[in-house]
Amino acid sequence: MLFLEQSGDGRVEGTYPVLEGEISGQVDGRTLRGTWSDPGGTGEFVFSLSPDGETFMGRFGTGEWWTARRKDADEIRQVETIPAASTPGDTLFAFLRAGNDARDGRTDRFGPVLPLLDYDRYPEDLPPAARIGLAMELFNVLDRTTVRVRRLVPSDPETTEYVATLSQAGTRAQIDLSFVREEAPDGSDRWLLVVPSQEEMDRALVSMLRLFDGEMPHAREHHLLKSPRDTMRTFQEQWELWRTDPTDLFVKTMDMSQIPSAIRSDEAALRGEYLKEVMDRIGLVLPQEIPDNPKQQSPYLHFQHPAGSVEIVPVLVDVSEDGENETWIWQFSAETVDSARDLFIALEDMPRDELAITEASSPFFELRSQIRAVNRDLLNEVGGVEVWQWLTLTAWLLVSIPVSWLLSWLTVRMLRLGRNDGRHDDNTNVVVRFSLPLLLVLVAWSGLLLVGWLGLPQNVDIPLRIALGVVLSIAGGWLA
Repeated sequence: MLFLEQSGDGRVEGTYPVLEGEISGQVDGRTLRGTWSDPGGTGEFVFSLSPDGETFMGRFGTGEWWTARRKDADEIRQVETIPAASTPGDTLFAFLRAGNDARDGRTDRFGPVLPLLDYDRYPEDLPPAARIGLAMELFNVLDRTTVRVRRLVPSDPETTEYVATLSQAGTRAQIDLSFVREEAPDGSDRWLLVVPSQEEMDRALVSMLRLFDGEMPHAREHHLLKSPRDTMRTFQEQWELWRTDPTDLFVKTMDMSQIPSAIRSDEAALRGEYLKEVMDRIGLVLPQEIPDNPKQQSPYLHFQHPAGSVEIVPVLVDVSEDGENETWIWQFSAETVDSARDLFIALEDMPRDELAITEASSPFFELRSQIRAVNRDLLNEVGGVEVWQWLTLTAWLLVSIPVSWLLSWLTVRMLRLGRNDGRHDDNTNVVVRFSLPLLLVLVAWSGLLLVGWLGLPQNVDIPLRIALGVVLSIAGGWLA
């Protein structure tokens, strides 16, 4: 986190507390030049502000770079607040969550949890950058383990020390984590995570990497969907990108084999959001709480409910020509995808876990939420379709037909096809040859747009799309 303050003469002073650093510079247009200093050294920098003023790119004299995005007050408070640490599980949860956020170089995310780390096994004068580096090394080790962090609670409430053994799924590799209890500045008790020695971390990491042929998985390894954890992480990551930059990778996390290919992309977005809304209500689960054993064959059950379940299963996607090599990936099961809507409806009254929320709901879910607030009875189902959806379809028919007729009539007039020369037969031919098919094209086209965001159940959505597509094809051929 970087805090900047500009004076009237263009002078800028700032701090980046995580590294105990300061910067000072002068603004020239959209460029800021100056010097930086922290316990790790000093140097010069140049920052360039984006046209919208929301981001900047910086370059240091050392050849390194710095990018940032403007944050609002709520985001700043979230980053600055030291997480709860009333149990060892709370402390580990906060540490792993910070590490997950810091994967892509955002090391400032470790800032709030640094006070929860005990560096007693290292020199007292350890600089901030070195502390963050050790935190990242520890995270890389723990990221190879599978643990239910909330279960890390001492059996003796009076104890001041606690040791937890974290194991890697599918192997015997493990690491012992020590926690110590101390009094926090506000007088309450909190648990600190003792950072293991460099030797302990190196030994544990080497042991755990044997499952990956001794190599550290690359930053996008999870996109290969080799384990339940990979699939869950990719789903959550790609969901953030889907609205602005839809990718096949998001669709790939779900078994869409029961969905017709023609509507698979649209359905993936809808089913994916139903699934995301469900998981927001289940609560935040860290990737490290989900198995990442690439050799696992049994399905991973994430959540179960009478209305459906959230399950990730291995799926065969390719077989070599000689039949000797098979390619398997992990996907949310076809049954999970199929029941996502029913599961969401069953859990809808459950408040979303604030820790799990990363983005606001889509326009469809926002609209549905507003309808629910106005009159919940509009969400009742009639023939598998909610009342408000029936009303919307009815309104579409009542509006689209006269509007389409008006547009087709105006088009005919503009093209001088509707001649008022008294020849009734010619005018009738114009209606049959041009106006009527154009009306059908406009009605069917608007209907397809509506169905795309209306969120109808599959047994209604698919037949309706097919019917509208047939009408559009026939009317288009009629016009040709």
